[in-house]
Amino acid sequence: MVEFREKLLEASYRGVPFVTTSSSLRTGRRAARHTFPLRDTPFIEDLGRMVEEVQLTAFLKPSDDYDKDRDRLIKACREPGVGFPHVAGAILVHPYLGQRRMLCTSCVVTEAANEGRTARLELTFVEAPDTRPPRQRRDHKGTANARATAAEEASASNLVAKLEPKGPEAVRLATSAKLAEFGQMLQGLDIFTGTAREAAALQRSSIQLVANASALATAPADLAAEVLRLSREVLAVLPESARGAFFAYQSLLETRPTTSGGNSARGLAADLNSTLVANLIRTAAAGGAVRAGAAAKFAFRREALEARASISTELDLLAESSGDDDRTYSALLDLRAILVEAVPPLIEQLPSLRTIRPAGSTTTLEIAYQVYDDLEREGEIQDRNRITHPAFVPAGVPLELLVDA
Repeated sequence: MVEFREKLLEASYRGVPFVTTSSSLRTGRRAARHTFPLRDTPFIEDLGRMVEEVQLTAFLKPSDDYDKDRDRLIKACREPGVGFPHVAGAILVHPYLGQRRMLCTSCVVTEAANEGRTARLELTFVEAPDTRPPRQRRDHKGTANARATAAEEASASNLVAKLEPKGPEAVRLATSAKLAEFGQMLQGLDIFTGTAREAAALQRSSIQLVANASALATAPADLAAEVLRLSREVLAVLPESARGAFFAYQSLLETRPTTSGGNSARGLAADLNSTLVANLIRTAAAGGAVRAGAAAKFAFRREALEARASISTELDLLAESSGDDDRTYSALLDLRAILVEAVPPLIEQLPSLRTIRPAGSTTTLEIAYQVYDDLEREGEIQDRNRITHPAFVPAGVPLELLVDA
């Protein structure tokens, strides 16, 4: 028979742990009391279950760095929910009641000189279920594809209209050099997890691009079509791994114009050609990244937000460098808007990443029980942290765990 204390969970809110000394739950039914003259018995109208409230008396584990845990817990209590204002609260792990989505309405922190290295807390929580009304799921993939295509075509049209295909050799060389650089970057992509046939075809096409760079430099329409075709093939190579394609496109966004800095007509023409080709490559990569991001399954929320921020920054830079090309500018802003909406979608509640450091040596099975109250998640802990000896996890080793937002 399992001892009572062994069933208790480690208390935490938004993944920030604390120790509880007492707990109370306020629950019941809401009622309207109706009394009538000359009648001894009232009429009680049941208005439904009352909002449950939990009060916890707690303290932080004594340590020289307790103030960091205190600040993290205060921040957790102050922050709005991930779906604010539509969804309130976050996950409270209650030692007796288990996991519940609740909103912290009060956090009173008390620190005393005769109780160093710790802080006492009076915490009040109210239940905060997900009450969003059902809504139609938007086709983020279709919208992302349409807006990416619009941005790519606008950038391609701008290149065809402004690229100088003739002139001195230095001008044509600026174009062909940037094309060759793009081909070499394609050859260096980590696409071997994709379909073998498509990966081999992309490798051959990228090699051919380097070989034909000089000829394409004199044919702007063919150049633009080839850049867009090869960029789109990256996602085709990795159809089962949109997340992998996303990071491949992210590396292509590192392309930058190669400018001479000269003020001569030849130098300005060469710089313009290099900028036009680089911007088309980056726009195609950004379009591919948004397509892949809308279809990708990110492991946790922070990963998705960091991915979104990196592409959003590149789209802002591209919009700034579009100059007087209003069509491309507007298309890039539209592409950025669907990126923010789709990565990650509001309707998809991704878990957050939490780092813990066991106070003593333990096992992954015990961690799964203490954190998740689910022994079947032991394998997830082992895989994420690459633990080779699950029966012995040393004290103080940082472990990454996924927790509900």
